[in-house]
Amino acid sequence: MLTEIATFTATVTTLKKLLPDDTKSAKTTTSITVEKLSDLDSMIAQALGMARLAWVWAKDNNMTKITAALKVTNDSFKGAESKAVALARTIYNIIEANQVKLVLDTEITDEQVAALKTITDLTETEIGLPISQRGLSKTVGISIEEAYTAADESAAMLQKLLLGKYAKGLPAENTLCISDMNTAVKLHIVKRFTALHIFFKELLTDKVIEGVKVDIPDLNKTAVSDINGFGEVPSLKPKKAHATFVHPLYEVVTMDVEPKKGKTVVMNVEMKLASPPSQGGI
Repeated sequence: MLTEIATFTATVTTLKKLLPDDTKSAKTTTSITVEKLSDLDSMIAQALGMARLAWVWAKDNNMTKITAALKVTNDSFKGAESKAVALARTIYNIIEANQVKLVLDTEITDEQVAALKTITDLTETEIGLPISQRGLSKTVGISIEEAYTAADESAAMLQKLLLGKYAKGLPAENTLCISDMNTAVKLHIVKRFTALHIFFKELLTDKVIEGVKVDIPDLNKTAVSDINGFGEVPSLKPKKAHATFVHPLYEVVTMDVEPKKGKTVVMNVEMKLASPPSQGGI
């Protein structure tokens, strides 16, 4: 659970570094130089994102008092740091009180709720520290494509947060940001994050096998192992399917493959030498 919380926190941090201010006018997000976020900034990003998601749920359920309390923006957190912490804790308390239904009905998860409490507690502890002790350092040249590569399995979370804040019709609508996200999804999510790596060896000798043909007809994918016995399918649907591995010197191997969305699946396939054809006698 701590790992999941850390992953979510890192995702929000990456998101907040990338995104423009709340404004209708689109700004470039291709390459920017920024300061890494302090825990205070990360807390604000998480509290604001979850407040927006919970606000939509409360609005749909005619919960007037909750919608009023959750109607916050970046400006709501400006001012004294202690005020920002108090607001984040108020948002957490509302979400925690309705956690069961929120988890069932929205994109909010138990891990995110726990993450908000963790970062709020940490920020409250740290607000007395001078900025020089808050771990700020400079990072250069962040792009949306690079962010998706770095985010790995949390890319899906990054996508949801982008859409939740900058999609068409929202107060902070930013068509350029969403367009860049769609480009990043096409470049990285499909090709980088759903892949199949297969290593072929001879069963008895452990010798690598070059030239094994990989055929996955259900997914319309093929590949051939290289001189190192390595075959790769760089992008495929996360769907279980039958695969056949064929080489003229070895027995045919048939196996199921199970690509996992957001992951590279590694398979090790051992092949037996085919028996030589029998010689008929007189």
